[in-house]
Amino acid sequence: AFLDNVTCVMLVGPVTINLCKQLDVDPVPLYLTETLLATIGGAATLIGDPPNVVIGNKLQIGFGDFLVYNAPLVVFLLPIAAAVMWFRVKHLVQTDKVVDLKTLAKDNPILDQRELLYVGVILGCIMLALFLSPIHKQEAAWFTVVGAMCSCVVHNHHNFRQFLDAVEWDTLFFFATLFVFVESLGEMGLIRELGDVLTDIFAEVPLDTRLPTACFIMLWVAGVGSAFLESLPFTTTVTYILISLMNNNTLGIPMMPLAWALSLGACVGGIGSIMGSSANLVAMSISERYSPKNPIQGKHFLMYGFPLLCILLTIGSLYQYVLFTVIEPYTYAEDG
Repeated sequence: AFLDNVTCVMLVGPVTINLCKQLDVDPVPLYLTETLLATIGGAATLIGDPPNVVIGNKLQIGFGDFLVYNAPLVVFLLPIAAAVMWFRVKHLVQTDKVVDLKTLAKDNPILDQRELLYVGVILGCIMLALFLSPIHKQEAAWFTVVGAMCSCVVHNHHNFRQFLDAVEWDTLFFFATLFVFVESLGEMGLIRELGDVLTDIFAEVPLDTRLPTACFIMLWVAGVGSAFLESLPFTTTVTYILISLMNNNTLGIPMMPLAWALSLGACVGGIGSIMGSSANLVAMSISERYSPKNPIQGKHFLMYGFPLLCILLTIGSLYQYVLFTVIEPYTYAEDG
């Protein structure tokens, strides 16, 4: 939740595979479970998963808002997801061997304790700044960029080239061109037309049940759609549709609950297939590198991730129904 899911998958992958080799067990079930849980956990915060970054930026939703609306559900979903995966893979990870902690520490050493401390302090300052976003009202990107620059200075202030090489420029250009493309679609009127179609669908539902029905539809469409269409471009397109609906709201319901349904569906939906999240592709790549004889494959996400997705979306539907109709009930009234 406090590191994006791709970073988490990259960090735990080599350690997990090395640990499984020592225990002489199949690394796929454990690493696959970690990948799925990293994607689910990313839904809890603004920075945990790229779709939340897009939603927060375009809809002006703060870091603290994600902690209020998404984090409680994610805290509840994570142990359920872990239990479901354990029930399904426990027969694959049984072993009588004992981990040699000295060998494990030797294979995965901390090379610089002081630098680790400095980077930990910088990360703590970034998190504090993100928590205080309702007070200072600044973009989250500023703090992460400044934190990255400080980390570069701490590590090697004479050579920034190695850090620039580590930046995922292709991802950044993908973001930039995607926003340009979607904005072009908006100028052509396609986003408005899609918004009108959604408005017509939601308007057919009686007003007193319109909000929970709209949230249910948005959650499941976002969840299943993100699983097979890649969550980031899907979320970007739907976010612009929500902005169009907010600017011309004739439904008599608030739009922000739909934003939370989109956030949850898009993030959790990433576990449904190999195409659902960048973290899935990274996990498969790391698995092929460190365990070439038995790597994670695309079929594993369909076998284990998609059924788990359906379970979590069902729980999420109940959570958001209670949240937006019982805890925060909306007084329905036709606009105008």
